[in-house]
Amino acid sequence: SAGLDVLLVVLPDTGLALPEALHWAAPAHLMTPPEARLALPAEFVFAEDSPDVALLGGGWSQPEPDWVWNAGHAAEIRLPAPTGAALLWLEAGALVYDGMPRQRIRISTPEGLFATVIAAGLASRAVAIALPPGFGPGDGLSFGFPDSVVPADVGLSPDGRSLAMRLQQLRIEALPARVLQPAAVAGRTAPAILRAGRL
Repeated sequence: SAGLDVLLVVLPDTGLALPEALHWAAPAHLMTPPEARLALPAEFVFAEDSPDVALLGGGWSQPEPDWVWNAGHAAEIRLPAPTGAALLWLEAGALVYDGMPRQRIRISTPEGLFATVIAAGLASRAVAIALPPGFGPGDGLSFGFPDSVVPADVGLSPDGRSLAMRLQQLRIEALPARVLQPAAVAGRTAPAILRAGRL
């Protein structure tokens, strides 16, 4: 299966069906002041010659010419400034094989888990996810890889790393206006908004 084929995204406990989730809006007290936010759109490329690799926290392998692999079951990215409510584009591929046809990628902030992407291909594709509005100064994005696998252990290659996701870039954009309409349910965690396609 080619690409980061999104089969399922597990939303947080919003109590909203996806059409209703598109009308979710943040309570005012959770919004990051505009003057403190990261200038959007912002793009971060995680290739070995990119200065953006400085944003990689623990849990990543040495960056390669076009991407960086995780190394283990957890990894972190530290954004240079808070985003407020925003749209996160994740461009990545997942390590899959006959014995592991799907990879779960769990994405969290310090407030907790807000999306789980179930991916089914190595070629990079992009998925859009709504960042929570309370994403504040010093916060990082945490990635969990419960299905991470060591290729050497399953006969795929001599690689002894525990791998799951091959990350190329993150792009952060302002949320579409339709997502910021008044919500029927206030005070809930932001839902994920998914769209598959190439950047």
